[in-house]
Amino acid sequence: MINSPLFETKSCILTEIDYDLDPERDSILSQDLRYARYLSPGLIKPLSKSEIKKIYEKIEKSSEEKKSVFHFAVRVKRNNLLIGFVRIHWISWNNATAALKVAIGDSDYLGKVEGELISIMAEYAFKELNLYRLDCYVSEYEQGMEQALIAANFSREVTVREGDFMANQYWDRYIYGISGELWLKNGEKNDE
Repeated sequence: MINSPLFETKSCILTEIDYDLDPERDSILSQDLRYARYLSPGLIKPLSKSEIKKIYEKIEKSSEEKKSVFHFAVRVKRNNLLIGFVRIHWISWNNATAALKVAIGDSDYLGKVEGELISIMAEYAFKELNLYRLDCYVSEYEQGMEQALIAANFSREVTVREGDFMANQYWDRYIYGISGELWLKNGEKNDE
């Protein structure tokens, strides 16, 4: 059981999707193609409000039907501004494993809140969902995210050479992972 606020960090709150306001904001954030990559698995381009709404509907449908996605909008605590999203997805309930996606589209917060979000999502995954293992895919050009994963005791376990194409260049893709046992053990050390 989690004793701290479940969907709140020092800087952010995690909420449901707001279908009235979020599509416009996410459309603006998708002008940054780095962020657009997180939103759409297809062709990477800036997305319209209607395209964003369709993505939201797919996420919600998958969440309801398959129970394999937990998606949260990330908002700044002080003004409720949408800055990105976090998602636990690709859940294999038989194996108690899943993947974590942390996507920040607002450049004012990029590299500043990922550590908080990784921490709260790992807490949720291991203590509430009772998952055994959590993986996170990160591209070589996402150095801030990589540093946040390392700080959270995730280990780089796989390197896919030149697995991602961005800004006219191929980049390595890494898979970082951690078990719930290790996460909880490290949490106990931090509590002492």
